[in-house]
Parts: sequence; structure tokens; C-alpha cells
Amino acid sequence: MPEIAPFRGIRYNAGVVGNMLDVVAPPYDVISPEEQDAFYARHPNNCIRVILAKEQDGDSDASNRYTRAAAALREWLETGVLVEDETPAMYAYEQQFTWEGATYARRGILTALRVAPFGEGDVLPHEFTKPGAKADRLALMKATGANTSPIFGIFPDEAHDVAGAVEAVWDTEPAVDITDEQEVRHRLWVLTDADVLASVADLMRDRPVYIADGHHRYETTCTYAAWAEEQGETTGDLHRYCIMMLVAMSDPGLAVMPTHRLLTGLGDLAPGDLVGALADAFDVAEFEGKQCTPEAVERALLERAADHAFGLVAEGGTRAWLLTLKDEAVLDGRPGGASADWRRLDVAILADLIIEDTIRQRLGRDVEVGYDHKADTTWQAVANGACQMAFLLNATPVERVKTIAAGGERMPAKSTFFYPKLLSGLVFRRLK
Repeated sequence: MPEIAPFRGIRYNAGVVGNMLDVVAPPYDVISPEEQDAFYARHPNNCIRVILAKEQDGDSDASNRYTRAAAALREWLETGVLVEDETPAMYAYEQQFTWEGATYARRGILTALRVAPFGEGDVLPHEFTKPGAKADRLALMKATGANTSPIFGIFPDEAHDVAGAVEAVWDTEPAVDITDEQEVRHRLWVLTDADVLASVADLMRDRPVYIADGHHRYETTCTYAAWAEEQGETTGDLHRYCIMMLVAMSDPGLAVMPTHRLLTGLGDLAPGDLVGALADAFDVAEFEGKQCTPEAVERALLERAADHAFGLVAEGGTRAWLLTLKDEAVLDGRPGGASADWRRLDVAILADLIIEDTIRQRLGRDVEVGYDHKADTTWQAVANGACQMAFLLNATPVERVKTIAAGGERMPAKSTFFYPKLLSGLVFRRLK
């Protein structure tokens, strides 16, 4: 069963660094080179120097971006830029945000969670990971001996038992209160009350945790733990834990957004030929005139959310179609070995039936797939030629994430997008 515990968080000393907004950053894997430069310029102690330090000419095994990250972390601790909390704590974390006109407040708890390889505990993945990203994070973890960014997990709490245990904190003064460039407000509280901490830990013992974001970092912590024991690089069982943000699946602020697909490499494939090739399996309706807009396509998708509907945008954004699966029976047996629940995921239908079977195999196109989370910017990518065509789709419901993960399967890449991302730099944690 999941084992969580308070930990001595390492946090920025606001009296030294000033505005906390200047030293935090998004997760490393969503930061572009231009944004990396901007975070470097923003503040000499911005956490970018730890989570995504720059490469330099002449880097070697002895001196590289990982050793520089470790040196920065050490120096900041020694000079009081960072301070380790004296009392073990959990950290209540709220993110207030707006997405396409709707306002949300997502609440959760940052805690230490004991890791175990997938299949050996009740922490379950829902997507596949890539070796390169894990090697990068492992090198950073070995160099710094620290958890530098939180992992995002969700768990069942229909009766609001866990949420109720910390309910009183939201009306108190937070330790951190900042609003970032995306107009997301981040608030953090330090929880040290022994009764509250014990209650949360006890309530979590019989609940599975599903990783929403941070699969690479979770698997890397497992690898690091085994390596640390082999090398004797351990202090107690600190190496066996990661920082996990736990959010109830019933939290009203838990918003899952879609990830649309941008297609290139189609050559001279005409959209009409693609629509014709899909007509056997899908009902097709074209958006005419003023209805040919991202807003109209999104509305149509939501209305047909239960029917496996997709929006196809082409010809510079001047034409769009709604494709709705005619009969789920066409999905039976494809691909082999996948469960019926997996085969009925919209992202699986798009990846297998549309992109692989129709575009790659039947039409012989070596298509490449990019990703975007918003309908209007996806549409713009088609309009400005950044991609040839795009598919808009509905978000994967949280319950489907739970079903697939509980069944021991993993979704195709980019199946979910939990917005907003958790900030890095709010809390670090020692691994030794």
C-alpha cells in the first residue's frame, strides 16, 4: 500500500532571494531553450540552474551540467539561499487558474512517498516512458542527491476523507503566494501538526495512487534507490522516497485537457482522400462557412464525447470535418493483446485506426505527429503551415486513466494533459 511521510523540505529563503516568482520555474521537460535563457537571466538563484542547467563547451565527465547543478544546490544551502526545514512537514499546495473561460482551484498535498518498481506496489503508471529522459534525470539525481521536482499523483477520495483532514488550512495565511506568467496563482502552506500528518498518512494507506505526470522521475527514483544501495550512498531510507503531489480524483479543480495531434510528412495527400479512406469506419460531416472554426469543432466534439468523435482540420484551416466512429465493433482485436477498455480510448483509436492503419499503412504516408493542447493554436498551426493537417479530440476522462492503470496497461504517449504543471523550486528534498 502507498506509504507517505512528512519530510524536511528545502525551500528558498524569501529574505535572501526576494520575490519567490523569480526563483521558480515550470518542470524541466516543458522548458524551451529560449525559456531556459530567460530563467537564467531572471535571477542568479533561479532553480533552472538545478533542474535544467546549461551545457557548456568543454564539458566532461568531471565537469558538466549535472555537476554544476549539484554545486549550485550546495552553495545555496551553505549561503542561506536555501534553508532546510527543521521540522518534517507535508505541504498543502493550491493552484488557481482559468482554462478557456472556466475557473478552477486544484488542491493537493506535497509529501514524501516511498517508491517501488511498477508492479510491486499500489503506485500505478498510465503512460509509457522514454529511456533518454530517465538517463538524464538519473544523472541529475546521482549528482545532486536530491529530489528537485515533484511528481504528480491522483488517488480516489470520493468521501473527501483526505481532503477533509487538511480542509482548515486553506483559510490560513500561506507561506508562498505568487502568480505566474500564465496567470496561475500558486499558494503553499507548511503542515507540521502531528495529528494532521498522521491522519493523512493513515488515510492514504489503503488507496492506490495513479501517476498523472512525472513517470520518468518516479521510475528514475526507483533506479536511483537501487544504485544508492549498491554504492553505499544511503542515509537511512531517504533514498527510497520521492516528492509526490497527491490530488484527489474527485477534486473539483482536477482538470484534464486534450492533447491535439499535428500531422506533417503527408506529402501530397489531399484531405479529401484521407476523409474518403476513413468513411468506411466513420460518419463524416463537414463544417460549412462560418461554422468552420475551432470553437464550433470543440462544441461538436463535446456533444459527441461518448461516440468517439474527432475533428480534422486541413487546407490552411479553411476546411474541417467531424469524424464519428460508426461502430465500436471495428475496434475488436486491434491491436492484439489490448483490452477492450484500451481499444476504446479516443487516443488509441486515433493512434491505431487512423494514423497507423489508415495513414501509414493504407495510404503509405510516413506521417510525423506533433502535439498542442489548445484548439485555437492547433488550428493556427494548420493555417500558418506549421503542419499539414491536425486532429482535434476530446480530453481523456480521469476515470479512464484509473481504469487503464488499474488493469496494468499504459496509454499511448500524450494521452493526458493535467493543467497546470506543478512548479519546480517550491520544495526540494534530500535523498541522502
